[in-house]
Amino acid sequence: MTPQLLTAAQLAPPGQALDGAGVHRAGVAADAEGAAPRRPASSGHRASASIARRAFVFVSVPPVDHDDDADPIRSGPDALPSVFSSIDLRSVYDRSSSFSSPRFTASYGADLMHITDKSDLNLRFSYYRDKGKVVWDIDGIVIGDDKSNNISYSVFRYAMPPKDLPDSFQSNWKNVEGQKFPYNRSAYYKEAYTVINSAQRIGPSLYYIESYSANGKAEQEQMEKKLDGFLRNLKVHEKADALVKASN
Repeated sequence: MTPQLLTAAQLAPPGQALDGAGVHRAGVAADAEGAAPRRPASSGHRASASIARRAFVFVSVPPVDHDDDADPIRSGPDALPSVFSSIDLRSVYDRSSSFSSPRFTASYGADLMHITDKSDLNLRFSYYRDKGKVVWDIDGIVIGDDKSNNISYSVFRYAMPPKDLPDSFQSNWKNVEGQKFPYNRSAYYKEAYTVINSAQRIGPSLYYIESYSANGKAEQEQMEKKLDGFLRNLKVHEKADALVKASN
């Protein structure tokens, strides 16, 4: 199955913006209350890899059983941009699944979430500044239990927004910095599912936001247990000297 590349216009939720250079995504892909979005439904659109050069792109791939020796990310040397060569996806049905990139690594077992041919993984890429240069690289992932439900884990980079962006961006950044709701590990219910978020400080201008989403209404203790289980196997590789520096 060839990965689908879908443009931001088709998939990205509201509340995102670019700076004057068109290279900054202020904040994670979040709703008004900060919850990471559920993985997008496929529009059925199949596009060429040239779309990947736009600002935001989702790549949706099925989990491939490790024994199958078929990796959709590497289905051809010209199928996707070179950044994909640094991404490693591994899944063994009913046992474990992992995502690895130079920026972060995440893995989980079947004790936390189902790992079947109905599970899914969405990768988000965007342009941002790194070590003084503009890069197009992984920006976040959403790992789904089953394409038909709301159970998922997500990890997103969250960079300090430039000061010329609207107050809503600055306010949300302050909530992240202060680890205020919804980034304070307080579970909340919204639109048929419960969400819990945590904010991991990497440096003064960069955080990583980790989230867990469950079907229906779930208790705080249950949500924290699920989130903590995932965080134990999450490792951020970015260092302080590689942080994104906001434009002033």
